[in-house]
Amino acid sequence: MPVTHDAIGEWFAAIASLGEDTDIHFGCVDAKGAAPRWFEMSHTRFDGIGGFADLLRKNGHPALGSLPELKEGRTFGVMQLVRAWARYVFRLRPTYVFATLPEPRKTSSRTAVRVFDDDETARIAQRAKSLGVTMNTLLLDRITRVVRRQLEHAPRDVAWMIPINMRGPIALDRDTGNHSSFLEIGVREGEAETALQARVRNAIARAEHWAFWYIFKAGRAFGRMGRKLFMRMTIRGRPHWVGSFSNLGRWEPPGDGAAPWAWVFFPPPVPSQPLGVGCVTYRGRLGIALQIHASLTTDGAVAERWIDDIGRELLDG
Repeated sequence: MPVTHDAIGEWFAAIASLGEDTDIHFGCVDAKGAAPRWFEMSHTRFDGIGGFADLLRKNGHPALGSLPELKEGRTFGVMQLVRAWARYVFRLRPTYVFATLPEPRKTSSRTAVRVFDDDETARIAQRAKSLGVTMNTLLLDRITRVVRRQLEHAPRDVAWMIPINMRGPIALDRDTGNHSSFLEIGVREGEAETALQARVRNAIARAEHWAFWYIFKAGRAFGRMGRKLFMRMTIRGRPHWVGSFSNLGRWEPPGDGAAPWAWVFFPPPVPSQPLGVGCVTYRGRLGIALQIHASLTTDGAVAERWIDDIGRELLDG
């Protein structure tokens, strides 16, 4: 039976009440080289997959049906949850400090996008295949290489918050609602891509995504004010994650008339998680978008430089 309680949305409502932007930003690229047309979908009502599906259904793909579901880690044991909570609470985490960035310039953007054409996307997919990993693992590894170079002391582990789609075992009353949990994954310098992929799968096998899902669910006991106070401490504290890395995967939706050339998106960053990186492959073209939280810089040249470096790492690194 679907449930109506969107626990994740309530937490994002708490963040929004603190003045932070909680919108997921999607960009529709009508033709090669065109600037994106941006849409904002509130994370209080949608997760990444849900927001994208809603936009696709309204922009050329009305016949889009069932949404992607969780493939691995669909069940869990109580002791798995207990161990996952213990690992989270007692894990030592570094504080990430970004190197000095240019002074904010209020008139410039801190967002950058890159769309890889069909041939480039195929090259990236082939590179992942040759390494024996998924494109998602390759993206996470190569994007982290660029981010690590922006951090002081070049830490060995760079930790991300990675959303996990819980559709299938979890059903809300709207298929576009917040069905997301997350994993905390540290990408290690010099680690083989296959080892990184194995650690992500081990985290899922340990049911860590379920542990975080139930933490969110338990948040209702805090009440609206309790959630707001907790998030005030969390999002304005020391950054123990560099940001959120979200990959919506590959989409080949049935079309109705002319379809866009590509889509891009990024999740909302917050001060303690200052990077929002989103990836999506739409009709054979990979799009990546990056937003840097204003607490780091609002100099758009920084974001553009980083996205260019990400492109080089994926195609040549």
